[in-house]
Amino acid sequence: MLFRSSISTDGKVWRAYQSSIRTNGGTGHITFRVLNCAAANGNTVVALSANPGFCMMSYDGGIVWIFCPVPQASIYSVTYGGPGFCAVGLGMTMVSTDNAKTWTRNTLNANARKVIWDGARYVAVGDGWCGTSADGQSWTPVSIPSGYWTDIHFNGTQYVVVGRGAVLKSTVLGTWTAGSIALDPIDWSSIAWNGSLYVTVGVNWIFGFFQPCKYIAASYDGLTWYVRSLLEFYASSSGSGANPTKIVWIPETKQFVIVGDAGEIGRASCRERV
Repeated sequence: MLFRSSISTDGKVWRAYQSSIRTNGGTGHITFRVLNCAAANGNTVVALSANPGFCMMSYDGGIVWIFCPVPQASIYSVTYGGPGFCAVGLGMTMVSTDNAKTWTRNTLNANARKVIWDGARYVAVGDGWCGTSADGQSWTPVSIPSGYWTDIHFNGTQYVVVGRGAVLKSTVLGTWTAGSIALDPIDWSSIAWNGSLYVTVGVNWIFGFFQPCKYIAASYDGLTWYVRSLLEFYASSSGSGANPTKIVWIPETKQFVIVGDAGEIGRASCRERV
């Protein structure tokens, strides 16, 4: 089976790699999987799937990949920090303290959608849930309004959470202020920060009928948001209009990079009004 990956140092030029999958500890049939999250520690890159028990690893920055079986779990997010790699998903977490060689699965009484390392602890959000953990195994629930929360960002002083039709801001976890963001049905899927501006992307499945409407929103304080159609954004970038799934900030080129399904990519500079 061939595994394909793409690497970019600036978000503009992408180099595609293709290699045969090598198994770590045996051979066997490997079926097709979509990898939906990844994290890195130096040149070690871990990519996990919502399909239970599937993990790909690279020790050279993402060129050569190895298939590594992991505990049966549906994973939605993985990060690196402190004790090691921590992954979260449906009713569980997984932790690796040996650079992703082995993983320990732990039961979680929640469905977690995103996990980050804030410099001192892991923080995760999910379906009406927020929690913190020092080791990724034992979690302490944190009060959060009910909702479908998909991403969280910490800039050193405050947390901003996005989700289905809503945005929250907190300087002390457990005490939240709701942001003002238009068009309630939008599923905001990802958030990034460039040092002064937050940007989030999302899809409106209700009003889009057969073709969901895509949106991008920006805020300087995490509370007041300005929304516009992502089709306008794609019209002036290299993307085409695929459903946005992830946005990141690239400091070297001073650009936000949006990745969508079907492999589409779009970009916007920090000077561009969103």
